[in-house]
Amino acid sequence: MIRLLAGFAMASIAFAQMRTVTLASKSPVVTFRVVFTTGAAADPDDKPGLAHLTAAMLAGGGTKDLTYRQIVDALFPMAGSITAQTDQEMTVFSGATHVDNLDAYYHLFRAMLLEPGWREDDFKRLKDEAINALRIGLRGNNDEELGKEVLYSTLYRGTPYGHYSAGAVSAIEKMTLDDVKQFYKEHYTQSNLIVGLAGAYPADFPQRINKDFGALPMNDSTPAPEVKPHAMDRTRALIVEKNT
Repeated sequence: MIRLLAGFAMASIAFAQMRTVTLASKSPVVTFRVVFTTGAAADPDDKPGLAHLTAAMLAGGGTKDLTYRQIVDALFPMAGSITAQTDQEMTVFSGATHVDNLDAYYHLFRAMLLEPGWREDDFKRLKDEAINALRIGLRGNNDEELGKEVLYSTLYRGTPYGHYSAGAVSAIEKMTLDDVKQFYKEHYTQSNLIVGLAGAYPADFPQRINKDFGALPMNDSTPAPEVKPHAMDRTRALIVEKNT
């Protein structure tokens, strides 16, 4: 969290339970970071990867009023995009736009996070992408990352950190759109929210964000997980065999 928000550390305003970190400047590029302090550690035991898939549905799906294709078409002339990154304890949505396009860009940005469309075609597409990223990207093409993830999983086995943040193929295949909706309902709350904003935005823009994101539930309905890794009492090696 510190690494992601260090650039916005000049001023901090507390709105209800959400936290807002702002850095007004003369830069014509307005930059957003919307952080929810929930991630893969909050995945249900039988659904590793649910936090990742939920974030993918928000950043890569449509809204109540617009399909994802319509959103992409609207963002194209602004040279804008909205991306998501999921780690063990946080999910970060990032975006940037020229101040001249701020109203149009923010209209899309807020709708994607606060008014998701939850379309089955988006869910199937993103679910397939998540599975392919594991089967082809991690297992097949990225030995270095695979080795690191095996190390992390071994160190934290038996704890909420004991699985890859993007999940497991067998679990993702069984996930439903209702699973994603439930995760969003439980964890995308004001108490988990940190908003970072930088650039030449209007003076009243943070209040506008506060009002919009104030529509989220106040508190996370589940307690933060405890992480207590087992002590390592001996040197060990784990050999990963790949079917290549």
